[in-house]
Amino acid sequence: MTATGSNQSLHVLTSKQVKALAVIHSGGTHEEAAAAAQTHRVTVTRWANHHPAFIAELNRLQQEALSVCSTGLLRITTDALEVVGRALERDDGELALRWMRIALPAIQGRSLPVRLGQVESTEVVEDHRSRMPTALDEGIQMGIQRSTTEAELDIRARLGD
Repeated sequence: MTATGSNQSLHVLTSKQVKALAVIHSGGTHEEAAAAAQTHRVTVTRWANHHPAFIAELNRLQQEALSVCSTGLLRITTDALEVVGRALERDDGELALRWMRIALPAIQGRSLPVRLGQVESTEVVEDHRSRMPTALDEGIQMGIQRSTTEAELDIRARLGD
């Protein structure tokens, strides 16, 4: 799917949006992001909730951070397994029990998510389009799915553009 006509702005970031993203990604609030971008907090919240390129970039940044954390966690876990293995060889039951208290929840399915959300603005629009009601859902007897252009127009309306 590609951006349609006048809706291309939904798929690119402005310099203000880039500044706001940096603040949010580093743990800042929408208010702090708005101050950095010299815009209103409500504008940043609209971007975060509805702007496809903004949503996708924030998801990509979070996915990247998660990947870095996962790599570090894997390295530390590998090192810890070696230590625990040596402790078990020495019959160090205390260390083995502490390890089980830490590791068991992860083994039982509490692992980190692989993907947080769409990382392409066109995927964000497609997800929005797929959740839009069809004519049939609205009670009209013509069950026609919404188009990508209609989804982009709906997003623009939500952004106040």
